[in-house]
Amino acid sequence: MPGFNHYPSSGCGWCVNHGQTGIVAWDGPRAEAQVTLRQYGADRSRAACFIDHNARCPVCNARVFYYQNRHGSRVFFDDLAPSWTKHPCTDNRAPAAASRLAFRSRGALAKISAALGAAGAPTRDDWLFGIVEAIVPDTVQVTMRVGLTQEQQPRSLTFRGGAVPIGEGDVVGLRNGEISFFDLEAMEARIATVGSQIHRGAAVRPRS
Repeated sequence: MPGFNHYPSSGCGWCVNHGQTGIVAWDGPRAEAQVTLRQYGADRSRAACFIDHNARCPVCNARVFYYQNRHGSRVFFDDLAPSWTKHPCTDNRAPAAASRLAFRSRGALAKISAALGAAGAPTRDDWLFGIVEAIVPDTVQVTMRVGLTQEQQPRSLTFRGGAVPIGEGDVVGLRNGEISFFDLEAMEARIATVGSQIHRGAAVRPRS
C-alpha cells in the first residue's frame, strides 16, 4: 500500500519501497498509464477506447455497454464489435440510468491513445467503430450513414432489400467491406457484406 495521502503512481521512497529498505523497481509512466486507462474504463475493452460506456450493470455495477430494442430485448456487453462479448451477469433488468452510446471526445481519445502506448498495449486489429446516424430505406435498397471514430466524415453504406436489422444509434464495426453488428431480434452477433442483402434472423458467427 502507498503511504498515507499518497497516490498509487507516486514515485516517492515510501510508496516504492513500502516503508522498507531496499530497492523496488517502479515503472512510473507505465503505472500512470494503467491508472488513466482504468479511469476511462478502457483497460479491458477495445470498444471502450473509442466509445463511452453508457450504463452500469444492475448486478455488479461494472461499466457496460447497454442495448435495448423497441420490443424490449436487452443485452449488456463488455466489448462490442467484432466479438460482441456479453456481460456475464444474467440479470435482464434495465440499468437505473442509460444513455445512447456515443463516441468519446477527441481529448479523451488522445489521452487514451497515449496511455495505451505507454502501457505497452498490444496492437489492435483493423476494425473501425461506427455509430449509425441515419437509415434511409426505399423499395430496393437501404442507405445507411455511419459516423466513425477514426474518420472525419461519415460513410454511406448501401444494402440490397428494403430493410436491415440495424437501427439508428446502434454501434457497428467495419472492415474490408464487411459490417459487424448485433442483431437484437435474433440475439446474435452477425457479419454481412456491404452491398448485399441482410436477411433478418439469420445469425452468422463473427470472424476474428
